[in-house]
Amino acid sequence: MKRLNQVAVLVLVAVLSAACGGSGDSGDARGNGDQSAASTSPSIAASSTVEDVAVEPSTSAEPEYRRLSKKTLEDTLLSVNELPAGYARDPSGDGPDDDEDNDSYCAFEASKQPDVKVRHDYLKGGGLSSSLLSFSIGQYDSEKGPQAYLDEFAKQLETCTSEESDGETVKYAVMSVPQIGDRAMGVRVEGESYTLAADMATAGPVLIVVGGGGLIDLNVDEVNELFAKQVEKYLAAAKR
Repeated sequence: MKRLNQVAVLVLVAVLSAACGGSGDSGDARGNGDQSAASTSPSIAASSTVEDVAVEPSTSAEPEYRRLSKKTLEDTLLSVNELPAGYARDPSGDGPDDDEDNDSYCAFEASKQPDVKVRHDYLKGGGLSSSLLSFSIGQYDSEKGPQAYLDEFAKQLETCTSEESDGETVKYAVMSVPQIGDRAMGVRVEGESYTLAADMATAGPVLIVVGGGGLIDLNVDEVNELFAKQVEKYLAAAKR
């Protein structure tokens, strides 16, 4: 099972750049409380006559999404009871500090890292029939963070479509995904002994990634369905 876990982590690290940014907990002071940005009340300037009263527009709008604490963010990840039958939690792969998070996609390094990152991995079956699902959310300090990430990642895919990893050729290709959240894209990762897929979406200040695959089977429909379900669960918790 270690080999499958290595491969799955490879694609997720490529997507999340976990190898480049540490644990992502440095921003907990900003992210450890569900925060609401207060709207600025309109100011009214009055002159000697009623006709001269003017209303100035608000100088700041309330954000569309709430920033969530790390615990609340983790609670929005799909639980084992929300998955198809047969999956079990694999805590050895949880979190960005996984010892095997030392690969990266074509030396890709994101210009900005999320303040908070949470991830849960699940395994099904064993041996050659084993498969893995991974759900992760990275929360940035603003909506520009995840949007910039997808811009940079898409640009990298234009110039790097394959590389050598662990002694085998790995191929990358942009993949169509359900258009949910603010923006979505996907990547298919194909090695000589496995196939994986990762669906990505931005939603306000977060990047949501759902990855899945196995040694002999890739159920893309399942990954896409769970991807949509994961994004919707986050939106229910964070959208105002």
